[in-house]
Amino acid sequence: MILVLDEWVIHDLKGENGPHRRQEADLFLDRIRERCERVAVLSDSPWIRKAKRLMKETDSLTRQASRKLHGLILRGQNKTQYVDELGFQEIPFPVPPDDQYLVQTYIAANADVLVTSDQRLLEALQAQNSGGINVVLRDEFLGQYLSK
Repeated sequence: MILVLDEWVIHDLKGENGPHRRQEADLFLDRIRERCERVAVLSDSPWIRKAKRLMKETDSLTRQASRKLHGLILRGQNKTQYVDELGFQEIPFPVPPDDQYLVQTYIAANADVLVTSDQRLLEALQAQNSGGINVVLRDEFLGQYLSK
């Protein structure tokens, strides 16, 4: 399975959304390591820039989580599918501008699911019958993914 994640995982690992979500995100990374899933990311994207900034945090829990994220996704060749903007196509339906790169990454990577915490993105994709993009909210996805 190929996943596209919005920035929720970075904010969760940083602890911005509370200790419970930090633990869930950390467990999520452990499960990705155990399973055959891959994460598709755009090489130069807001997601990558935020992930790299995470490494500069001084909080020990955040640094530990950041090392795991970097080892697994940013440097983990077998768990990452990098996509390039050169392969991007124009999106034929309205998407919030700051989320377009996620949808384009999903399409370019032929991903299976886009996991978001952004209700606005979910509603935009569902309202447009978005050409088969499987978008799921973070809580729903993790509830199922972590229980397997």
